[in-house]
Amino acid sequence: MRATLLACWLVGCHAMAPPPLTLRHQGPDPDPVGHVQVQLAFGLGAGILGVDDGVGWAVKLRWQATEAMQAGVDLGRGYNLNHRDEKDANRGRHPHRVNWMRLAGRYHPVEALAVEAGAGGGFTDLGMSYLTLDTGAVTGARFELPGDAGFAGPYAGPIVALSVPVTQGPPIRRPKHFLGGGPARPPRRCIPRT
Repeated sequence: MRATLLACWLVGCHAMAPPPLTLRHQGPDPDPVGHVQVQLAFGLGAGILGVDDGVGWAVKLRWQATEAMQAGVDLGRGYNLNHRDEKDANRGRHPHRVNWMRLAGRYHPVEALAVEAGAGGGFTDLGMSYLTLDTGAVTGARFELPGDAGFAGPYAGPIVALSVPVTQGPPIRRPKHFLGGGPARPPRRCIPRT
């Protein structure tokens, strides 16, 4: 309980570092060796009660290096559509753009299973920057559909991710006290410069 209250006291209404965006558009089966794959994805999101609606895009590049190993890079950008809402008392304090990059590796130890890990980071237009780590697995099965309909290959798997802010950026709201009773304070660096 004390740890929860301490966390609320320290971060209050500060913007939190977003988790890495892991595009799971590929099943567990490996590609042929030397195969290069480029995916372009677009997204649209709606926040609770219309707050922080957004759109975004991502490019995913993958190269099958060996029968069991794949390497790649993901790049993306997201846009907050409500950052200049005239009715919002905190107008201008919501980030408008989030940019990110992720380097990824994928290993296929057995048939119908892939383990993926990535490291990356990103930044917003309001000064927040962050580093990310993630890992996960994908499993599934591929089966032929009747006639000339082709095949289907449903897949699923868990993902665990960590996002650590390097620079926090300004608070989204400027209350007199943060949640938990902490005093309002200016933005700070979470990792000191050396």
